Amino acid sequence: MLQLLFDLGNTRIKWAICSRADLGVDADMGEIQALDHADPVWQTQFAAALESLPTPASIALAAVAPEMIVAAALRVLNARWPELVLQRVHSLAQLGRFRSAYAQPERLGVDRFLAAAAAAQAPEARLVIGCGTALTIDLIDASGQHLGGLIAPAPETMRAAVLARTARVHWLREGTALDFGCTTEDGLEGGIWMAAAGMVERAMRKASARLGTMPALIAHGGSAQALADMLDVPLPIEPGLVFNGLRIWLDAQQAPLCG
Repeated sequence: MLQLLFDLGNTRIKWAICSRADLGVDADMGEIQALDHADPVWQTQFAAALESLPTPASIALAAVAPEMIVAAALRVLNARWPELVLQRVHSLAQLGRFRSAYAQPERLGVDRFLAAAAAAQAPEARLVIGCGTALTIDLIDASGQHLGGLIAPAPETMRAAVLARTARVHWLREGTALDFGCTTEDGLEGGIWMAAAGMVERAMRKASARLGTMPALIAHGGSAQALADMLDVPLPIEPGLVFNGLRIWLDAQQAPLCG
């Protein structure tokens, strides 16, 4: 028996198959697959990808994408497995060791919630960094208490915003992230990545001052490795962090995870 997990973000839809008799985050998870839903034919590609998958015991989806994209994904899923009921994940005030800092916990983005909940299972303070369409940082103390977070445009989003509002930056010329670029494109690329790295480094200093100790770093998202390359400290990357949170959520709902 299988559990099919979906993470529908602002740019991509990602999925993985969880399979094992045991419940919880120790269950085996297959390779994460992804499609860019900005592609005009993404629904056709998604349907073709699902055809190659075995029928799961259950399906769960976490989504921050626009509802139009969510509805399209649900149509494809329902067409493939009309007999299955899909569980849509929502943010909670508490999940496992994680306790949300939000007064309205449902307003914490579900991807941030799941990543933070997964990270909070370790008995140490964590700074959870997500680098996708947005750059997000969430601070969790050693007890699992969420202390709040930060949200900013990720480097790709910053680049797109600059290109949309300037006439003399050549959008076809790929820049290189240098400390000090000698072309406009290199200057832009270096600037957006330095801004992202600077946000992380400042968050680290603020977190250390608040906790009295440096929290452990953990990152996820499509641009996490590029961000790690810009930092002067190691940045461990866990690509499946949101999916680990999905499994914890499903366990808490007493739903079958994998079997």
